[in-house]
Amino acid sequence: MVRKTALTLGLSLLLVTPFGAQAEVQNPGGYSKELKSEVEHLKKQELAKVVKEASLAVWETQRALVLLQKGQKEEALNLLKKVYSRLEKLEREYGLKSLPIDVEIEDISTVLDLKTAQEYNKRVKQLTAENDFVDARFILNLLRDEVDINTTYLPLDVYKKAIALATRLLEEGKVNPAVLVLESALSTLEIETTVVPKPPIRALVLVKLAEKIYKIDPSSALKLLEEAKEELKMTVALGYARSEEDLKPVEEALAQLEKAVKERLANAGEKFKETEEKLRRLKENLTVSHQ
Repeated sequence: MVRKTALTLGLSLLLVTPFGAQAEVQNPGGYSKELKSEVEHLKKQELAKVVKEASLAVWETQRALVLLQKGQKEEALNLLKKVYSRLEKLEREYGLKSLPIDVEIEDISTVLDLKTAQEYNKRVKQLTAENDFVDARFILNLLRDEVDINTTYLPLDVYKKAIALATRLLEEGKVNPAVLVLESALSTLEIETTVVPKPPIRALVLVKLAEKIYKIDPSSALKLLEEAKEELKMTVALGYARSEEDLKPVEEALAQLEKAVKERLANAGEKFKETEEKLRRLKENLTVSHQ
């Protein structure tokens, strides 16, 4: 009965919310362009971290395997020697244990409004208390509004040793063992997933939009700041922040900012900058990584 109820709740929500309405729920102020720009900036930052030389070393290893399958042992051997030299160069240049070679980014948006998210938050806690992880997992998937960054890392030391071993085996004419070593080397690649919550990003976008108009249209600016406060509540409802305590510094900054805009204080511009900085810190503090 519980499982049926949880599924019905989720499916009914998806059925009654048309695709066109999703943007309305997520971006009530019509700021999807600005939000997209912030997310794109995040993506570019992560892609810029990829070390192309390290990516090339992996590609060349895969190419060496193909050559061995075609019986082109000498070509594969020469390529692996080139890979080893490239890895030595990377070690000297970066001095790190591992290097990012690829990034995949998934942008996940919720269709829930704040009230529904808060109800689902309570429901998932009830389900986990009842040890009903199946239904809880279903609801948890609805409580996601995030950018997932999946970064693949090349472990330099382990990989270099494997390439050296495969090279030696090929020089000794042991092709099959060399193939196994190369396949093993490729399996050492590590994937790290970083979860960046989107509500703080939306709140930042809203504050920036308010900053642009507060001098000429303070009333609209205050509405945008109110929406930013709603996004902070969404951060808790979706489980990215553990409690309201995590949000206090930003909430206090927003309260001071609202006062400055309402009373047209001279330090309003300064308060905008302070609030934006605290929102950036909040986003960083709520961002988590795991392998």
